Amino acid sequence: MQHEPIDELDDRHFYELLLTRLSYHPAAQAHHADLLALRHEAILSNNGLLALRNLEHAVDLVLADQRLALSFILSSFDEPYARLAPRVFRALRALYEYYPSRLGFVLGLNAPPARQSASDERAAFTAMFLRTYWLAPDNQADAELVLRRVEQRLEWQLPEPERAAAIALSGCHPVLLNAICLARYDQPQLDLSSPEIGWALELPAVQTEFGQLWHALDARERLALIALVLPAASNGHGRADNGIEPSDPAAVRRLRDRALLVEGRVFSPLFARFVEQKASLLMFDGSRFWLRGAPLALSNIPLKIVKYLYSQAGKLCSNEELQSLWREDPSETEPHQKLALEQKAASLHQHIRAIHNALGDKTPFRYLVNDRAGGGYRLLHTDHADMQ
Repeated sequence: MQHEPIDELDDRHFYELLLTRLSYHPAAQAHHADLLALRHEAILSNNGLLALRNLEHAVDLVLADQRLALSFILSSFDEPYARLAPRVFRALRALYEYYPSRLGFVLGLNAPPARQSASDERAAFTAMFLRTYWLAPDNQADAELVLRRVEQRLEWQLPEPERAAAIALSGCHPVLLNAICLARYDQPQLDLSSPEIGWALELPAVQTEFGQLWHALDARERLALIALVLPAASNGHGRADNGIEPSDPAAVRRLRDRALLVEGRVFSPLFARFVEQKASLLMFDGSRFWLRGAPLALSNIPLKIVKYLYSQAGKLCSNEELQSLWREDPSETEPHQKLALEQKAASLHQHIRAIHNALGDKTPFRYLVNDRAGGGYRLLHTDHADMQ
């Protein structure tokens, strides 16, 4: 059994990886030449269905040689791991225990299971795995191979001076490199060596890939990335003024596991630019709000208002809802009720002004927006709303 944490691979590349592992596995040496031929055909075909067919053939060879009856290959298993009922893991474990030498599992995960929330049944299931292989970040050789495949598929060649620029811009990431090359093929006027890279962020494939990467991160990982790409926040003592340490072992370790950090840097200048843009979102890490890499300074009641608006993910909240967030004054008896309501409305406006000041709200870009009819407020440009 093998457990393979996999980051940023589509199904075809996952099948090719497994074919590579099988081809060089000590237990498969008797079929080494046949397995290499299947692997070579799958890679050259650039076809996911053919790669899957060849993988199934390779698995049949190895299982027959090892006298195994069945092997489960579960790619992109992160979401099922988090969502499947405990009874599913209990059944899989029972199946393996009933056929201990006749059954194998191969899992593809982006993050180690131990760092995901796990029930006892999930933990017992993943504890069965004997070997773990980590994928190294994509490197120059990987990128050149992807580039050659794209050129062969298009029957076209990227001009030599721009090859290095395309690889550097993508950070050797295969999806990004493919998207950049296709854009250059469709738009010959693009200059990949230009320092202006905003056009690449607009590519649909890049937006989709970065969106998936960003949404998979927790608040602390996002803040750590922002601290790394906003050098102006550094105070020169190895710690950013925003309170996030780029060298924080826990945050950096998780980012490295996802291959988002390579040698202490964000893997791609294109992704670094994306993170810079996300820094303008209002973020909440469970205890504090952050904006542009710095904690938001708010007193008690304005903080309650911001928390409530944040939880509503951009929905309009009435003045009455917001006014109910702080305790009623016991002196607000019937004769004084009208005055108390007037005072509370005035107090809400004061708190709203404090929030505007803390957010640096300026027309036309505002985080806190009021209903034109005076019926309430909504909070925009937050990471919570961004996830909806």
